[in-house]
Amino acid sequence: MMNFYSYLIEKIKGKEIVLIGELHGTKEIPELITSFFNEYLKENQCNICLEIPSDEQSNIDKFFKTGDQNYIYDMEFFKSKPSDGRNSKEYLDLITNIYNLNKNNKTNIFCIDVSIIDYTKDIQQQREIGIAKNIIKITNNREKTFVILGNMHIVKQKVTIGSISFLPVGYYLFEKYGNRVVSINLWPKEGKFFNFSVKKVPSDNLPDNYFDYTFLIDKATPCSFLN
Repeated sequence: MMNFYSYLIEKIKGKEIVLIGELHGTKEIPELITSFFNEYLKENQCNICLEIPSDEQSNIDKFFKTGDQNYIYDMEFFKSKPSDGRNSKEYLDLITNIYNLNKNNKTNIFCIDVSIIDYTKDIQQQREIGIAKNIIKITNNREKTFVILGNMHIVKQKVTIGSISFLPVGYYLFEKYGNRVVSINLWPKEGKFFNFSVKKVPSDNLPDNYFDYTFLIDKATPCSFLN
């Protein structure tokens, strides 16, 4: 497989916001992202946004301030039952690894998912808008902002899934920032993943025009959980 670090470094040159789309619930994708930051954070600092509810931000901040891992192990997000794969042990390990690499720079992790949705209709659309607003609050011109989301969130155009249509986070960010944004989808060629249950990776990749680039991973296996 092509070296992911070299691949990503080339694609993000001159970009301010890097959208990384993932298939939730694999071991390989968060491990690949971790390996990238292992190298990138040696010489750079950045903002890193994760698809974790924003009301968990205080636990992340306390962990980064104290180094006490109990703050992240006690997060309801990681203590909750396995769901769509976002709360995997591999993502907890990603956060821990970034802390360990963070002692000589000022990289921050931000929880950007909406915590509570109070809307009676268009829940998906309101969630996309809320996440986009949270990212915009974080973005600045001093360093790159990496945003790791489920791949449908980073699509650049209107998305239709069955009877549901919505404008995703990627649409709003590209509308606001234009070519300062780049979207890179990570997609397994084959294998299995966990999304409420173990499932087979779909044989058809998402349309190329959804993203700027797609990086193919040879094979995926289901993620693991704390519980």
